[in-house]
Amino acid sequence: MSKRNETNASLKESLEIKRIQSEIAKNEEQRLKIQIEREQLQKIAALPWYKKKELYLSIGAAFIFVTLLWFYAEKLVIPMIRSDNIRLTVENERVRADLTRRQNEVDAKEQLFAAKNIEKLRELRAEYTIISAEEKELAARYKTLSISFAASRTAADGYRSQSESISKAVSLMENKIIELNARIASAEQEKNNARQPEKFSPSKADIARQIDAAIDQNRNEVLADLSTLAERAQRYYAKPVRLGGGGNSFLGLTADPSGLALLASTVFTDNANGTYTIKSAGKVTSIVLHGVGKKALRDGTFPSYDMTVTASTQTPSKLN
Repeated sequence: MSKRNETNASLKESLEIKRIQSEIAKNEEQRLKIQIEREQLQKIAALPWYKKKELYLSIGAAFIFVTLLWFYAEKLVIPMIRSDNIRLTVENERVRADLTRRQNEVDAKEQLFAAKNIEKLRELRAEYTIISAEEKELAARYKTLSISFAASRTAADGYRSQSESISKAVSLMENKIIELNARIASAEQEKNNARQPEKFSPSKADIARQIDAAIDQNRNEVLADLSTLAERAQRYYAKPVRLGGGGNSFLGLTADPSGLALLASTVFTDNANGTYTIKSAGKVTSIVLHGVGKKALRDGTFPSYDMTVTASTQTPSKLN
């Protein structure tokens, strides 16, 4: 048994040795193949660059690509670009022509406008020269009239003071005449009572009518004086500020003596007909004047009126 076992072990060893030898032989063959391939690769790598196959393949591929690209650009892209350039050139020429036409139109309009402005400026300068001459003439006239008006106002004040005294005397005389007529009528009535009693019976009514007539006359005088003040206020409204006026405004006519003095002196504002004041201070477009008469009514009061004045209207309103 021991011999058989030894024989078997030796066989296994020999088989194992053979197997190992065969593997060594295979490995040697593979090593030789790898060595050969390495030597070939080294030979290829050692070749000059211009003898390498890959270079020529790359150059050929690049040439083909460039040829195709050039064909595509020449046949498709370049015509498209040329057509776009032509279209853009035509469009630019059209836009340039349109802009030139519009510029010419604008230049023509500017020249026409400048010519009109020059002509208008000449007309305005001529008008300004005429207006300046007229203004100077008016200023000279106004100065002369102001001097004349000041002298006339002084004389008129003296005349008004005399007229006021005379008016008061006449008023007293009228009252005395009324009383004398009443006495005469009463005496004649008593004297001729038997023959003509009916002739002098309405004497009191006659006296009343005479008193009413005097009151109506005083009302008319108050309205006339208010109208005169209203006209002066309108002249103040229209007169330029540099000439002492309101410059299209009544604001300078205040409701006090200084504002009233711009319209008239105290001789006029407190005369035989009545007393006059500015009821409410002047606004831009209107002013209200107030007048009170001096003939007493039957209830002891006096006639009174307001006058609303604008630039072109005078509106009286009866208060009493």
